[in-house]
Amino acid sequence: MALSGGANWGGAQVWISSDGSSYAYARTIPGPATQGTLSAALPSYGGSEPDTTNTLAVDLTQSRGQLFSVSATDAANLATLCYVGGEFLAFQTATLTTTYHYALTELYRGAYGSAIGSHAAGAKFARLDQAIGRFPYPSTLVGQTIYLKFPSANLVGGGAQSLASVPPYTYTVTGSGKASVTTTVSGSYAGSPTASLVVQRYVFADTVMFSAGLAGSQGTAGGAATATATYSIRKNGTTVGTMVFAPGATTATFTMGSATTYVAGDILTVVAPSSPDATFSQPRWTFVGSR
Repeated sequence: MALSGGANWGGAQVWISSDGSSYAYARTIPGPATQGTLSAALPSYGGSEPDTTNTLAVDLTQSRGQLFSVSATDAANLATLCYVGGEFLAFQTATLTTTYHYALTELYRGAYGSAIGSHAAGAKFARLDQAIGRFPYPSTLVGQTIYLKFPSANLVGGGAQSLASVPPYTYTVTGSGKASVTTTVSGSYAGSPTASLVVQRYVFADTVMFSAGLAGSQGTAGGAATATATYSIRKNGTTVGTMVFAPGATTATFTMGSATTYVAGDILTVVAPSSPDATFSQPRWTFVGSR
């Protein structure tokens, strides 16, 4: 994630949402990335490394960025790694042509298995250094659309924008994602829950995704209900699934219409039925997700 702003821009908070309505704080990016666009087309290349035939011309006016030359060894080791329209590449020599405009030569193309291609003038460019915001994500998010907001502040941390005042940006997650790690959210209640009682309130510290139908989840009870007992599973107050105990049953079934992702700051609540059942008692549950 590359962010930059005007001359007095002092960084931005990053807020992420999976539904476009409820946002969770992810981190703060303290300063501008070196980003801009191509000021001339970059042709494809099929020769040996480095590419000494083509020049990568970039316009960094957007971020008022600077680029510097490195040794041939550092360039070959991708010390100057950049993003250009979907291709990763590195350069050895950076020549300032006019203010905020550079000509980059001795290019190492197609880094990390990215496709070497031709890139039109105006294609996005970013230097992938410490100013880039990096966020690990599970493979279960691949193909989903997420929403991002970037409320900013000035150089001394003042004049901070409110979350509501800034527009959302959408991004469809690509790649393969970080290896999925199984994670669980467990809870229980001693006794018989009263009507509409919140029996669990869980605040997420990391991104966790629950698959449709809450596959792998379990629920049990110490005393069976005389009628169906349906517990609401909610995300930030909105019902996204249910935990259902049939009459006479002490094990639960689960519903969740589609995969649901909770990001850091999102709240999962489990709410008892609006009509309590005195014979139903000691519910326990474990929701299985991945991160």
